[in-house]
Amino acid sequence: MKRYRKWFLTGLAIVTVELGSVALLNYIVDPYGFFRYGTWRHDVSHQYSGTSKNFIKTRYVAQNPLKYDCLIFGSSRVNGLDGRQIKDATCYNMNYGDGLPRNHLDNLRYLLKKGVRPKIVLIGLDEFSYKEDPAEHFTDYMRYPYPPAVHQSTALFYLKYLLRYSWRSMKEPLEGFEGKRQPARYDHYGTGLEDGPPEAEKIIEANPIKYAQDARFQEAMITQGDRMAETLEEIGETVDLLKAHGIRLIIFINPIHKATYLATGLEKFFLFEKELSNITSFYDFSGLNSITTNNYYYYETSHYRRNVGALMLARMFNESSVKVPADFGVLVTRENIDQHLTDLRTQVAGLGSAVRW
Repeated sequence: MKRYRKWFLTGLAIVTVELGSVALLNYIVDPYGFFRYGTWRHDVSHQYSGTSKNFIKTRYVAQNPLKYDCLIFGSSRVNGLDGRQIKDATCYNMNYGDGLPRNHLDNLRYLLKKGVRPKIVLIGLDEFSYKEDPAEHFTDYMRYPYPPAVHQSTALFYLKYLLRYSWRSMKEPLEGFEGKRQPARYDHYGTGLEDGPPEAEKIIEANPIKYAQDARFQEAMITQGDRMAETLEEIGETVDLLKAHGIRLIIFINPIHKATYLATGLEKFFLFEKELSNITSFYDFSGLNSITTNNYYYYETSHYRRNVGALMLARMFNESSVKVPADFGVLVTRENIDQHLTDLRTQVAGLGSAVRW
């Protein structure tokens, strides 16, 4: 009997050491940045892989409820908007990967409960906002929401994260040290913005014509799915929530690159705009205009550059000192939606069979 007890205790000790080693490794490497805050050691400014922005940013703003009076929500595309350009506001960019209206609604409910009181909230929408299922975010640490915002236990989440075994936990720092990755510049605890390697901007400006001819701009970003009814309901709840708290809400549709725009299923997209106009007014930066048809303004067929974001903010906040192209950004209302959709259809009519409806 003593022999069995000895084997049991030995086995238990081995398992404990192994689990402890895995937990320590995951804590030290922390490829998603969950524990990189609070001290100099937890700095994400030069993270080699991405971070779980939804989780980290929601936690941070909730812990600093009086620091910001302006919040910008949206997918990673709205990283192109620098909130420091908004006058008389201290703005934080909440952008996170594949950010969906459901995510923004959950986060806003939670932040308001924690005492966050912004004067202005901006929400950016995409062609995939009514397609992708937010439930899929619970299977991806990179997109995982902050547990308290979705009524989950933070302690259990951390435990599961620390005890997971992943080759990425070891691979990520090795690639960084070997110089195989360029770190991004994250400012999660300041503006919320992320800046890529500065070399990228230098390459663009060095030869804009050559850059615009790159093959990457032929590859459309295509998403599937249909959550239109649920998404519109979530947007409606967000409008009502912020109205009840006296918070100004500005909703806008991101400038979708021409290739992605034409591949998205335009009649569904136009229906989404029609239904959205019945809920709230919004700025539409999509369509075929002088920005979305010019590769110079994009990193690929998904993300627009910071110079585009400056034009968007100027349009939405009526900043006359910035010259915005006349065809870029339309304030859509219930009264002008039909004419607006006619204009969008007219834009693509000349493209003939190349357009995928």
